[in-house]
Amino acid sequence: QGSAEQILTAPRHPYTQALLASVPRVDG
Repeated sequence: QGSAEQILTAPRHPYTQALLASVPRVDG
C-alpha cells in the first residue's frame, strides 16, 4: 500500500485509475 499522494499521482492499478476517474475532480 502507498500513501494517498502516491495513489493520486501515480495510480498503479487499473481499478484505482477507474476509481479516480469516476470521482469528481476537486481541483476542477
